Amino acid sequence: MFRAIVLCTALVGCAAVLRAQAVRVGGSIGSSADIYRAYGNPARLPSETYRTVARVNVVLFDQIDLPFELYLNSGQIGYQQPFNQFGVTPRIGQWLQLFGGWYSTRVSDYTFGDLRILGGGVELSPGNFRFAFHYGYTRQARNPDSALAFWGEYRRRIVLGKLGYESADGSFVTLQAMASQDEAGTIRRESLTAAPQANAVVSLAVGSSMLGGAVRLRGEAAAGLFTNNTGAGTDSALAANIPSLLQQIVPTNATSNLDGAARLNLTIAPSTTWGLMLDGQWIGPGFVTLGYAQLLNDVLDLTASPYVRILEGKLSFRATVGRRTNNLRQTRIATIERWTVNAGANWRLSDAISIDVQLGQYTMQSNHANDTLRADNVTQTVTLTPTWQWSSGSTSHFISATLTYQRTRDNNIISGRYGNNSMLSATLAHTVQLPSKLGLSSSLSYNRTETALQNISFATLNESVTYPFAERFTLRGTAGLNMTSTTSSTFQLLLRAALSYSLEQWGTLTLQVMNNTFDLTAQQGNRYSELFGSLQYAVSF
Repeated sequence: MFRAIVLCTALVGCAAVLRAQAVRVGGSIGSSADIYRAYGNPARLPSETYRTVARVNVVLFDQIDLPFELYLNSGQIGYQQPFNQFGVTPRIGQWLQLFGGWYSTRVSDYTFGDLRILGGGVELSPGNFRFAFHYGYTRQARNPDSALAFWGEYRRRIVLGKLGYESADGSFVTLQAMASQDEAGTIRRESLTAAPQANAVVSLAVGSSMLGGAVRLRGEAAAGLFTNNTGAGTDSALAANIPSLLQQIVPTNATSNLDGAARLNLTIAPSTTWGLMLDGQWIGPGFVTLGYAQLLNDVLDLTASPYVRILEGKLSFRATVGRRTNNLRQTRIATIERWTVNAGANWRLSDAISIDVQLGQYTMQSNHANDTLRADNVTQTVTLTPTWQWSSGSTSHFISATLTYQRTRDNNIISGRYGNNSMLSATLAHTVQLPSKLGLSSSLSYNRTETALQNISFATLNESVTYPFAERFTLRGTAGLNMTSTTSSTFQLLLRAALSYSLEQWGTLTLQVMNNTFDLTAQQGNRYSELFGSLQYAVSF
């Protein structure tokens, strides 16, 4: 905690000193010291933890932006990626941005998008031209730990590049390339350790804006070479079908595969009253990109999403229809087809009352020859949410209710009756703000799920209070009671209290205490209690 306080003090002090006409500083800093104690059960959290998150942006002479990001956490676990991360992404003028340390960026739909990089990069946008280059690591080496059933991860190196042209109306054409490879010697391998992998993806993305932006077309086509085991033996017949350029980038052997992916999106929005979005995506069964944490392959997705607003926007309708199928090259035993249909309407009857209705259906079917393995099920959902807000003198009220019913029918002739289930849930919430600045919030919810094997019921009652006093203090409290009922009943009581003190422009200090007690009736024989304490500091500048 001492290190976190010193760091926050230094950052805030620097921000105050640097406030000048030529230098502008903005951002936020948050730090906390937490304690945890468990009674009656093994501890599931560290007994003491400190955290600091800082996002600071320094602007020099209105031309150079220097954004900094800092993440510190004392709870580092050996098999996870580093908690403690620092990155800076300075922007110089309107056309140059630099990256260093830990940072996030997105290149395209199929090359790189949802991972963080430890390394460096540069992005240039002089006029209508676009150029980007990044080099670093998306994963750090982690040795196997059999006690945690973790079998190790190699350090993963990555190189990204992008070159393109973008016009003022949003039309563009860009060429992207990504190469990534696991470094086999970075960890101690065990019998269950996965083999090191390598991957390269090249894609072409285009976009066009027409009729003043009322029609927008965007698409991308990609080809990817993936090697599942860089240490496997060679396959000369396979190598003959792979371009030599890709073989020079990615080790090619008997586990290599070359495949492609493509996406096309059309958006029609001639006005704010109606619009239509059409999206289609095809990803080959052998296409893999290590630039995304999770990207499904062997899928064909088709989606249509219209919307309409009438009565000066008081009544709106929206819908989505989507179809997904796999087994594009008949490489699986069976093909699975999924349909998703969602429709909704929102009607604002007045400034005080509105109603929202949601309807949904999800269908999954397969053509497996074996009756036992054949999938054929339908899930239907209906949700109704009315809201009402009004004022009585200087007191304001807001009430919302949500009622949801969901039913799943499994039509498998062998096991279908065990897959049938239904769910009914209801929630009622009321918030009131009194003239004394006292705020109260109450909620009551109930959920019942019925299956062929058992019925499960949940009920939750929560009450929260907020009260500012003595100008700079704010007191918050929450009490929650949860009940679960199956063959027997269990209870859980949550109590939370927090006291905040405003330091005005220097931020806010908050002391928070929470207690969690499970199974108050001790029916299950595993009653336990947990105590959390936290001292937090936050400032924005």
